Amino acid sequence: MENTQTIDEFIAKLDGEKREWCEFFAKFMRDNHPEIVGKISYGVPIYKIGANDVGFWPAKNHFAFHSTDYEILNNLRPKFGGESKANIDVPYTAIDLRKVLTDAIDQIVLRNNIWAKLSAPAQRALSNAKIYRVTDLAKWRESEVLALHGVGETTLPILYGILLDNDLQFKTERK
Repeated sequence: MENTQTIDEFIAKLDGEKREWCEFFAKFMRDNHPEIVGKISYGVPIYKIGANDVGFWPAKNHFAFHSTDYEILNNLRPKFGGESKANIDVPYTAIDLRKVLTDAIDQIVLRNNIWAKLSAPAQRALSNAKIYRVTDLAKWRESEVLALHGVGETTLPILYGILLDNDLQFKTERK
């Protein structure tokens, strides 16, 4: 497929079921997550969602769904199969499985927007420390997180709230 500048231009060059599947997912993203703007990356539609990507493209005999949220993809594997670490292949005839994929996108968005209450410097600090999920945060001591550049005293109550909402806590401090 030749280079395209926008997702709509990418889709416009497709036909039949390939176009219909890509239109469905582009519309889903526009309607349900308008704050997440997609772009063409490596020749396919990709949406950056926090620390993860979600993308899709048409293959000859299937629709390819991509994400760098490997935990979500691994949970989907029993329904879809597939060997690739970052992709799931869906037969074009499996229209009913679209809902499973849109639910997965919603989960990825939710998991990555958990830090939305934090300041931009605090979000960057967590991302730079590879703290992408609440479970990642629970592996750190409060003092270690507070030592990150961009995390201050005002961030801690928010982080405590996020941990408590998920029945987690900071790792126990050393004595």
